[in-house]
Amino acid sequence: MTAATDNRRMNKQDPSGERRTLWRIETIPYVFYTLVGIAVLYVVGSIAWDALRNGGLLPPPTKLDRYECASPAGNFSISYAHGAGRVQIKSASGLLDGAVSQNQFDWQGFANDRNVLGFAPPKEIVFDDGRTLRLSGPDLNNVVCNKAPEASSQPRAIAQ
Repeated sequence: MTAATDNRRMNKQDPSGERRTLWRIETIPYVFYTLVGIAVLYVVGSIAWDALRNGGLLPPPTKLDRYECASPAGNFSISYAHGAGRVQIKSASGLLDGAVSQNQFDWQGFANDRNVLGFAPPKEIVFDDGRTLRLSGPDLNNVVCNKAPEASSQPRAIAQ
């Protein structure tokens, strides 16, 4: 046996030679695809977890803020959230659902109907700052509505 063949045998059994092949160029795609696979599993798992938590793939609907309004036509409340696109108005006579786009109300055919609410519903939002709404319409002229305080989830203590 020559020295050259002894060196080849030693290189095959050399543990540092295995480390060198681990970082060879052929292993880069395996590492890359493994990392991509882990990322994909994380994203799909997050979507599935949120779908289970929300009860579906769509996010839960936004809660509308309630505003109390006093007008010559009568007291009413309007449920509205800026940017939500939907609105609900409630008076002692009835309830009306609608849509909002660019501060204009669409009451789906009930725009001038006084039978549902006891007065014609408002046509537009003149002013909105998150705490107050100013509404205008056929029976309402710059009616100011104030945001109603939210009911507390804390139980009330009984004062003695």
